[in-house]
Amino acid sequence: MPCAAAKILSEKITVKLKNNLTGPRPRFFGIQSYLYYLKRCYAFFKNGGIMADNIEYIAFPDGNGFYAYCNGRTVGKITFVRTGPNTVIIDHTEVDDKYRNDDVELNLVRRVCNIAREQHRFVLPMCPIARTMFGMYPEFDDVRMLRTR
Repeated sequence: MPCAAAKILSEKITVKLKNNLTGPRPRFFGIQSYLYYLKRCYAFFKNGGIMADNIEYIAFPDGNGFYAYCNGRTVGKITFVRTGPNTVIIDHTEVDDKYRNDDVELNLVRRVCNIAREQHRFVLPMCPIARTMFGMYPEFDDVRMLRTR
């Protein structure tokens, strides 16, 4: 009987992991992508099964940033400044240590880039986290201010 319970539990965990590990893939392959998915699995279990899908993102009242909330608690934020007619500078990104490697940073950067696309602006990532996301994911190439890597 204990083996049957363990089998059911492992099937539930596998299904939940498969559902939560889908999405855009980073630019690296091989051992690096394997380590990336190990980090995602670790974050999944560390947070008690809470992945980035369970987190809601709300804009600042002044419209110059976003909060990330999970169960009514702030787990991250990103701030940006509109400079000139066609530039947005991401100046600060902050995520709770418990939610690192859980795509919260990526989703915060995506929110800012979506605003930049709607307003036909380019983004200059000054924050180290945002710079890392811009370097890893090609989806930000269309709003990148500087085309160098």
